[in-house]
Amino acid sequence: MAKFQQAMQVSEASEAVQSSATLNNDLARWAAQPLSGCFPDVLAHFLLSCRSPNTRSAYARDVFEFLSFAENSGFKVTSVADISERHVLLWKEALSQKHMKFDDSKRRVAQSSVARKLCTLSSLLAFACKRGLIEDNPMALVRRPKVRRQSHAAVLTEEELSQILRHSREKLNGPARAGDGDVEKTRRELLRAETEWCVLVLLFTVGMRVSELCQLKLKDLITEGELLRIRLMTKGARRHAPLIHSESARVLLRFVGLYRSGELPDSPVFVAARTSAGKILPLHRSTVFRMVRDAALRAGINRPFSPHGCRATLATQLHLAEVPVVEIQTLLNHAQVTTTQLYLHRIDDLKESAALKLPWAQQQESARLKDE
Repeated sequence: MAKFQQAMQVSEASEAVQSSATLNNDLARWAAQPLSGCFPDVLAHFLLSCRSPNTRSAYARDVFEFLSFAENSGFKVTSVADISERHVLLWKEALSQKHMKFDDSKRRVAQSSVARKLCTLSSLLAFACKRGLIEDNPMALVRRPKVRRQSHAAVLTEEELSQILRHSREKLNGPARAGDGDVEKTRRELLRAETEWCVLVLLFTVGMRVSELCQLKLKDLITEGELLRIRLMTKGARRHAPLIHSESARVLLRFVGLYRSGELPDSPVFVAARTSAGKILPLHRSTVFRMVRDAALRAGINRPFSPHGCRATLATQLHLAEVPVVEIQTLLNHAQVTTTQLYLHRIDDLKESAALKLPWAQQQESARLKDE
């Protein structure tokens, strides 16, 4: 029961942001109300300070994980002032161990994850400090794991990229060949195949984030002569409107012409369902993840692969084609060029590794290949 109550605290805090804003119709006025120090109230205001819904969800999960640890460790958090440096150190130690003692799934936790979770809690406590709810941040003297910044996203080779696109393209002919007489079933299967093909083309050629893809609306497609520009609301609420490749534009406009023609400009490009009341539900991020994973498996790619891997693959292919890093940064809309370089670090390691260029080793390898 206690664990359920802790989960409800996070849920109620998130709902409070929305429900209070609806009742008052004034988010600013609600946010300016004095804080009580009650943990759900503090968390609600903290989440409200984050612009991105994905950031709010991630922060809420991390905080709930800390609350679960606190419950299992025998101390209860009802106020932000209940959190001490000792509690934080105990949580850090638990996270840093091989397995999380409070997690039934016994998941391994990477040092980068430990650092991120501690950062979330530190941000919440810093927020409470600024509001005068606590005098000092208990995390001020807690050292966080040193993490080397690098991208862990899986990157496809050029051959694997061709395979995944070829299999997805061939899938379009599947429903037509089936011809089982069920017209409605064939139509649904064709729509799924067309959606997958269009989604993969955009992910691999534009480098869109999943959230940007799901939020894409018909009014965001801007024609400029023979070129097509897509207007995106990117990470950090920044506007980005890249021109896209003519082939990508052809695939996208064909999809819109077949399935979204005549819809209102505010309608999403990719639709998950339409409710009985007529409300259109946009494609969900989990559907995109599943779509990319299934497409990779059909192409014989058995290692984990996600939509973020499409973005990393695009950066890699452009880098190998000697496109300047600054131009790749602009396309991916990274605020800092160092973020773009994280995607390219492994490629440069291979290019610049002196050990891979040893003359005698290259001669030995050439001789071996001739013998084979």
